[in-house]
Amino acid sequence: MERPSLNIYDREKRQSRMPIRKELKRYDLQFVREKLSPFFTKSRVILAYLFGSQVKGEIGPMSDIDIAVLWNKDEKEKLKKSLLLQSQIKERLCAEYIEVGSLNDQTLSFCYNVIKDGICIFGKEKDRVEYETSILNEYLDFSYLAEEYNRAFSQAIRKEK
Repeated sequence: MERPSLNIYDREKRQSRMPIRKELKRYDLQFVREKLSPFFTKSRVILAYLFGSQVKGEIGPMSDIDIAVLWNKDEKEKLKKSLLLQSQIKERLCAEYIEVGSLNDQTLSFCYNVIKDGICIFGKEKDRVEYETSILNEYLDFSYLAEEYNRAFSQAIRKEK
């Protein structure tokens, strides 16, 4: 069986055939809130956060719009609903590159980074405060244990040397 060529010129030729992505425009937060609130309400989303390059202002050719949603705990098929919501948001914002993820199924560190760096674009203040307090408490408890573990691990490695 013939192996694929790793020649740099072949790679450049393949990349030249790839579609060029238009640079994503920066969306106004109020515009995003107004456009997306009806979808979030209809989809039974509790909270929605805009995060990533849109919030950081680091928009480039590979940027997309990142949205994290918190679904009701009783909600079934969160992945399916997230994908449906993603396609609706694409149409509503006339944007091609959008990712919608569920906060219910993410790691603690991911959720912490979303609430730390992201902006809540949908939800009741009471729900937001409750969720963010819960994540912050869990993260602070976890980070203390992780630091203790890393310290003990580092000491054990130094002793072996």
